[in-house]
Amino acid sequence: MKEMTTDKSRSTKFLALYNKLDSFMKERLGRDDGFSHTRMINEIARRDILFRRHESELKSLARLRNAIVHNRYPDQTDTIAEPHEYVVSRYEQIIDQLFNPPKALSIAITRKEIYTTTLDANAIQVMRTMNNNRYTHVPVLEDDKMIGVFSENTVFSYIAENRVIEDQARIGDFIDFIPMGKHKGEHFIFIDRDTLVCDVEQMFRCELEGHRRLAVVYITENGREGEELLGMITPWDIAGV
Repeated sequence: MKEMTTDKSRSTKFLALYNKLDSFMKERLGRDDGFSHTRMINEIARRDILFRRHESELKSLARLRNAIVHNRYPDQTDTIAEPHEYVVSRYEQIIDQLFNPPKALSIAITRKEIYTTTLDANAIQVMRTMNNNRYTHVPVLEDDKMIGVFSENTVFSYIAENRVIEDQARIGDFIDFIPMGKHKGEHFIFIDRDTLVCDVEQMFRCELEGHRRLAVVYITENGREGEELLGMITPWDIAGV
């Protein structure tokens, strides 16, 4: 049976977490001039999506800390308030996220799981696979390097030019509409392997670029288009975070 922590040990741990976060924010802002804890939260939240996401909670926890340490009864040694077990655990969880923000690769569809195609592949078969598995965007590879994307947008653009898709058509026949910049109404972004989940989330929030929606974020070693593909992230992957 798990042993419950005592009230005093909970308050001690809670205060240690508060001080740890306080020191972290001072170092990050490069100041130690009496800036209040709440003011530092405000300052960092303006530029950091993770802090902004937890801003309200962090301020509530700061108020609880004040209630714990500002004892109005000097003749009493016990703290005036004690945090519940789940409050301490939640505080610890938030601080861990702030100190060790998850990388985009941790939520991405990995290279082994990504359905890809080549210029020589039969287009009808690729479209059948997409339809059966509800794939919307299929990376097109050449020498294991990504050269474009085959998508519904690709097919619509092809047909719009009065072109007929023959049974023997190859993905290469769609070459005019496969490159990244040829997709009408959508665009793609490449990021490096160290990009954070919160940064990708922000990309999808600001998804419109010249009236084109951000369809997929692709991950490579250095965030360049011609590199080996490591993973991909769709809006659905971000929604599940």
